[in-house]
Amino acid sequence: MEGTVSLGVCTAFSIGWIMQPYPNWKEYTSYLDPLTCIAIALLFIVSPFKILRNSLSDLTDACPPKEIMDRVSGLAKFCCEKHGLAAVEWLRLRKSGRRLYMDVRFETQQDYNIKTIDKIRHDIKSDLKDKLPELDVLLEFAVKNAAVSGTLNSSKTDCAKNTKAIEDALKYTYPR
Repeated sequence: MEGTVSLGVCTAFSIGWIMQPYPNWKEYTSYLDPLTCIAIALLFIVSPFKILRNSLSDLTDACPPKEIMDRVSGLAKFCCEKHGLAAVEWLRLRKSGRRLYMDVRFETQQDYNIKTIDKIRHDIKSDLKDKLPELDVLLEFAVKNAAVSGTLNSSKTDCAKNTKAIEDALKYTYPR
């Protein structure tokens, strides 16, 4: 910044010195110094506005730029193919400061056990961290077209019975 100010002042004084011998231009030399200050101030005000614009998007947890979105989306698809998963069901990405936060849900065609899913989760997180160290990842897995067990796919009567049993247990434990 100091170099730019020095160059601007030197240029202004040089122009003023060149204008001195010409009688028609001599009266305008007194305006050179304020015009130089205005020009330098306008040049320097651009940088703080750029910083403010970038900081504002970081403060509001705005969506990262398209290049980053495309890169992370490509990495998620690569991890999906590498580990034999069906598809990336959805991907959410947000940027806060220098950190990126990614929520992704993978579809699986197979009904994996917990250990296998945990190993795949660990491998995907490692792969993503190697490529983007500033990335925090939350992974979800869903089985595509799978029959869900009866405990999760209960009918309304089963839910009512379970609710009644819980209420009875609470009444017994905590009488009103």
